[in-house]
Amino acid sequence: MFSELMKSYSTERAQQNAWRQTMAESMKVLNERDERRQEHDEMRQDAILKLMGEQTDMLRSLVQLQERQQEQSPPLQPRITACTPPQVPYPSHPDAQEHRGEAPGTQPLHPRGLPKQQKAGI
Repeated sequence: MFSELMKSYSTERAQQNAWRQTMAESMKVLNERDERRQEHDEMRQDAILKLMGEQTDMLRSLVQLQERQQEQSPPLQPRITACTPPQVPYPSHPDAQEHRGEAPGTQPLHPRGLPKQQKAGI
């Protein structure tokens, strides 16, 4: 009976050692994978930071160029034009009784620029 217990204990111990070794190997693989992923992430971040730095430098150069161009060009002056809208004579409206004898274009205008129309019966 004692020999059976010893044999069982040895078997259990061997199985436990094999399990520990398997777990250690699995943890090693996971740690290595995690380290590779972390290195890859750091490389990607470094590449992004480098690109952002290059873009910042490019934008800074463009702003400096724009500032130099603005310094070299004369300041803009407002343009004031004295244009008046053309006065186009409108023919008198046949319903406008009081304005029939007036010269074309002398009748009162509606705010939209059209001849005023008289209400019928007034």
